[in-house]
Amino acid sequence: AALRDCCHLMGVGIGDKDKADELYGGSSEGSKDLGDVKRFLNRILGLQVERQNALFSYFEAVLEAEVRVAKSEGKYSEGVSDLPATSITMQSTPTVLYVNPWTNRPTTINFLAMDRGMSFQ
Repeated sequence: AALRDCCHLMGVGIGDKDKADELYGGSSEGSKDLGDVKRFLNRILGLQVERQNALFSYFEAVLEAEVRVAKSEGKYSEGVSDLPATSITMQSTPTVLYVNPWTNRPTTINFLAMDRGMSFQ
């Protein structure tokens, strides 16, 4: 409870929207900062170092738990990955999976062949 009170005083939400609406009187305006990590991290800089460490440790634990849940539900993306190989070749032309109707930008899939073996030369 003390952590949530501290975050509330800093004007940064760190919980679910229902709890934020309860804290801010049901106003979507008050809960607009919910999940604003950049603002949260900037505001903890104004605290004493010991409190910064405690809040950041809590933030890190919550983030790790959220990532673990997202991975178990298949909702987590690692983002861009490096493909370590001695050679990489395209197997076919890219296939368009989807075209965004607003930007007209395509999402494509590429099939690659990768040689990850070791050279005997």
